[in-house]
Amino acid sequence: MTTQAQQDSILFQTGYLVNGIWKTLDTTFDVLNPATGEVIAKVAKAGKAETEEAIAAATKAFPAWRAKPAKERS
Repeated sequence: MTTQAQQDSILFQTGYLVNGIWKTLDTTFDVLNPATGEVIAKVAKAGKAETEEAIAAATKAFPAWRAKPAKERS
């Protein structure tokens, strides 16, 4: 079972997730709260190569994911 602390720590990742593996990049960008302008997160600034990697992984995983009942997907 996942604890709240483990779930919260996922929110602070600055990389990107592909095939269940967190990957990091040297470049990030700020996510701002639109109401205050405050920086609320820094996230990976993925480029073409990282995007293509993620799309390829998702495409490969989709048939097995689609076959799972909705209850098992969460």
